[in-house]
Amino acid sequence: HDACDACGQPGQFICCERCPRVYHFLCVEPPMTKEMVSKVEHWYCRTCAHQRSKKRKSRAHAKNILFPLISNMEYSNPRTFSVPDEIRRSFDGVEADTDGSYINVREDRPQR
Repeated sequence: HDACDACGQPGQFICCERCPRVYHFLCVEPPMTKEMVSKVEHWYCRTCAHQRSKKRKSRAHAKNILFPLISNMEYSNPRTFSVPDEIRRSFDGVEADTDGSYINVREDRPQR
């Protein structure tokens, strides 16, 4: 990989031992320093760590209305927020650039 799986930017990465995902030290959850990374023998992204884990939540947690959301957050890998495509395309004269920033594509009209 040449880009972080969370933010899409180049740089120095920590690599998952189980899958091809890579992350900046500060994009992982919790963020890591170079020193912390150098001390880690094997590192797994949250998704792979969850798949490797044999721990199961008790059924009491499953009755909580927020359980699906919370458990999903525990094993989902971090990623940069982006506005959905259908919303980004809905504004007249404004488009999203490849990096997600907005650009003005409307031709300026002379003022009356």
